[in-house]
Amino acid sequence: MHIIKVHTTPSTNTYLKEFYRSYKQDEPVLVSCRNQTQGRGQLGAKWESIAHKNLAFSLLMPNLNLPIKDSFKISMLAAIAIHSVLKQEVSANWMIKWPNDILADSKKIAGILIENIIVGKQIKGSVIGVGVNVNQTDFGDLPQASSLCLLKNKLFDLDALETKLANHLKDEMEKFLNESFDFLRAKYHQTLFKRNEVAVFEFPNGEKISGIIKSVSPEGLLQVLLEDAKIREFNLKEVKLLY
Repeated sequence: MHIIKVHTTPSTNTYLKEFYRSYKQDEPVLVSCRNQTQGRGQLGAKWESIAHKNLAFSLLMPNLNLPIKDSFKISMLAAIAIHSVLKQEVSANWMIKWPNDILADSKKIAGILIENIIVGKQIKGSVIGVGVNVNQTDFGDLPQASSLCLLKNKLFDLDALETKLANHLKDEMEKFLNESFDFLRAKYHQTLFKRNEVAVFEFPNGEKISGIIKSVSPEGLLQVLLEDAKIREFNLKEVKLLY
């Protein structure tokens, strides 16, 4: 794995996408930054992070040649990989919140932003951005955010943790990406937050409904059993899980 360390950058994902244009090798590339000034989350949300307290890195997996229809496999694998490392670091109730946030005791610890490089009908490469709250202890008006430090009451070595996360993410992508969707979904379901529990969902217009998360579709849609006993599918723009 080729490693690039930068002191400051607006976005490690953007850095890697620009880097990919001139990259001619098959080796994965990691870009690591301790001061990401314009980090992004899902749907363009800002990823808040104090410099030198947390992790922000992106991994480029080149030459995947994966059909576009299988894109959610990347999201599931990334979440499974980050989840498995973090749960080894701190004892807590670790879960994956659809599509790929990582929670500990219902508090958000990590987020993942995936941006695929598409040529024709294939995903040629994927940039997997990971943000982890590590040594930050004050999250202001974000009551649902927490950190490894708050969970375990100790400071963590950022370099050592990043190496574990990045290596495991790369290894899992190389090992399991060609497995079937059903195989990966079964692993994903094992720690899917609120699965088979009554949960409240909010639509963009403010309307709220209750339902039970049953599964995810191959396209990454959340499949929810509603009060009328029908299963409805939602994408990330259509509904927000309240917790």
